[in-house]
Amino acid sequence: MASDITFEVKDSGEITKVEMIDLKKPDEPKTSDKINLPLIASLIIISGISMIGITIIKRKK
Repeated sequence: MASDITFEVKDSGEITKVEMIDLKKPDEPKTSDKINLPLIASLIIISGISMIGITIIKRKK
């Protein structure tokens, strides 16, 4: 977001053109900061439940 700039346009009878341009932000490097936490958590939980199930089935045999 651009910072506020104060300027004055005087009533001189002339046509005055004012143009304000924001500079483009530099591209941010893509990192793994935006992870899908619910997906990862559910995969860990499903894996844990599967490992417990396999252990119980092997003990019964």
